[in-house]
Amino acid sequence: MKAKGLRKMKTASAIIAMLLLFSMFFALATDQAAATTTPEIDIIIDEGNITDHLWSSDGTKIAYIKCPEGQLWGDLWIAEWDGKEVTNRQLIYTKADYNHLEDWQGDWILFMIREEEGQPDDYYGRNELWKIRVDGSDLTQITFTYTNGIKYTENGYYINRGSASWGRFIPGTNLVYFSAHNGNGWYRPYTCMNDGTDQWNCLSDWEHPYSFTIGMSPTGNKLVWGNAWGWNAPTEALMQCNPDGTDRDMIKSFTKRTFPLVLADGNTIVYHWNDGNIHAIDMDGSNDRMVLDDEYSNRWENYNPVDGQLLLMISDRADGNMHIFKMNVDGTEIVQITDGSYIDDRASYSPNAHELLYRRMSIESETYQLVIKRIVILIEIDIKPGSLTNPINLKSRGRVVVAILTTDDFDVSTIDPVTIEFVGASPLKWHLSDVDLDGDMDLVLHFQTQEIELTKDSTEATLTGETFDAQQIQGTDSVRIVPLKICK
Repeated sequence: MKAKGLRKMKTASAIIAMLLLFSMFFALATDQAAATTTPEIDIIIDEGNITDHLWSSDGTKIAYIKCPEGQLWGDLWIAEWDGKEVTNRQLIYTKADYNHLEDWQGDWILFMIREEEGQPDDYYGRNELWKIRVDGSDLTQITFTYTNGIKYTENGYYINRGSASWGRFIPGTNLVYFSAHNGNGWYRPYTCMNDGTDQWNCLSDWEHPYSFTIGMSPTGNKLVWGNAWGWNAPTEALMQCNPDGTDRDMIKSFTKRTFPLVLADGNTIVYHWNDGNIHAIDMDGSNDRMVLDDEYSNRWENYNPVDGQLLLMISDRADGNMHIFKMNVDGTEIVQITDGSYIDDRASYSPNAHELLYRRMSIESETYQLVIKRIVILIEIDIKPGSLTNPINLKSRGRVVVAILTTDDFDVSTIDPVTIEFVGASPLKWHLSDVDLDGDMDLVLHFQTQEIELTKDSTEATLTGETFDAQQIQGTDSVRIVPLKICK
């Protein structure tokens, strides 16, 4: 029985008060145990050598690269996602670079090509940013680091190739933000036009010229890069500026190499070193703080696009394998999202944060699976409001009433009632009422008893459903199966 549902039963009777106190204690203990396991629904999209993947900007499609074993180029696939299942998978390009699906804006995917059947004698656009439409048309080269002076030397691995290494569309502009080097390993931050007309612009100055780590705020209002004097050298200056290169400023100087991630609020920068700890700092360099410092290996993975203070991380804190967790940027409320005999990585939320796209590698078979995990919100329900023990007679021809409670964290007005299912039964009718007398409206649903799929040994019952924007919900309460003569 939920504690909130019991509050309405208080009376002057000392006996009833003692029963209520005992029931509330039992309910709280049950709630705390349930909170350690969050139900999710896994949809496996594909299996094999999955090397990279992306959400579309509206969350209705996914892209991923699947390579033949031992090969560093492969097929670029597009699939549709309706919030429940993946359909209409289509191959739109072959010989995509295995690790460079960079960004997705509207109909365009930003990525890199590989096309390496042997070593071509001439420059052919490898290590450059390209874009392609979701239907596989209009393949367009975006960066030209090989020909426009960014890459001005030929050095070993980069002969006959460009030198871009990272790229993003800048929202609200016609620009791409990217990092590239001059052939000798010295990366610098640039922007250029996103239509293939180049017009590159270097963002750094000669005091802090290099970009060995790089990032961008989700809205594109701030571009971030880490100046260092070598690939593994300390981030001598973490820099930021506007998309046009103005208001360039140093955030902070570090003693180690720093990897930055800007959260959805556009102001909080999360960073980690290679020591397993996670830190945060504000964009203006203030409020530098430790987020997570413990004996585990932790690193940020991605940001929550809806909640500006939430992020994803991967950690070995559960069972020694790297799994995905969500966490507040103040280090509180660490919740495990993935588990099992897998190593999980490359996690990203869908744009509405209802699903998680990630890959996992089986420890037994060492095969990757690309997975969409539908994240379920746990809600509070009260079966038979007004009853302490929730007795149900399965042979009754009557109805069972279940209330979904509005709480500080959940508003029942967001629920689509036609999606509700209570142990196999759909609601006959529903209405709003303040069943727990706390001043807000709860959703009360009526179910035909004989449609409920419980057994004589059942001790709890679960209600599932969706919100109007397709977020999964689930709530559980205790029940007592009784014969008809004592059913109340």
